[in-house]
Amino acid sequence: MSLNASDLPKRQSLSGTADANGDCLIRFKVPGQTPWSIEQITIEMLDAPFGAVASLRVNGSLVTPLVPNGDAAAGDPPLPVYPGDLVEIAWEGVTVGAQGKALLIYRTASYR
Repeated sequence: MSLNASDLPKRQSLSGTADANGDCLIRFKVPGQTPWSIEQITIEMLDAPFGAVASLRVNGSLVTPLVPNGDAAAGDPPLPVYPGDLVEIAWEGVTVGAQGKALLIYRTASYR
């Protein structure tokens, strides 16, 4: 069985910085009109203090809470994200200026 590069999942790295309230928010929408099937979202903020919280939301609805220092939201089913959907990864109660990182592993999908 041969595998083409186009068959592999794609990756996208995103980042954000905590504001004066101790909140860090990473927002994204899929570009263009092609939906995504997100297989995994991994977050990292190594210096998040005890008591900090993190979450993953789509269009304001909670998908899953996350461990703020480092966690992965993955599994079946993958998260469908359509054009116009707003995905938010949020940390609360973190140190001002702390850097939050997210890695998305996804596949593009087509309408059928």
